[in-house]
Amino acid sequence: MESASFPPQISNWTPLIDLVGKDLAQDFMFVGNAGNIMVYKHCMTRRHLNIHISTGQTYRYDCDCGYISIVPEVAVASVIWLGGHL
Repeated sequence: MESASFPPQISNWTPLIDLVGKDLAQDFMFVGNAGNIMVYKHCMTRRHLNIHISTGQTYRYDCDCGYISIVPEVAVASVIWLGGHL
C-alpha cells in the first residue's frame, strides 16, 4: 500500500506574532493551515489557536460547524489559560 503524499506546509509566524507578541509566540508550535487559517498549538496546554492569515481574525474549531469566529482576546485566553476551557 502506498503512503499518502501531502504537499509541504510552510510555517507562517506573522499572524501569531502580530496577535500575541514575539515573547508569547515562543510558547507555540506551528501545526499547519486550513486554507487561510493558520493553526498553532500552545506547547503547555496543547490547545490550538486559529488565526486568519491576512485579517488576524481568530476562530475556534467545532467538529459540527467548522471554524467559528471568536474575539481575539477570548481565543488567546482560552488557549493559554491552564484552568480549563472558557
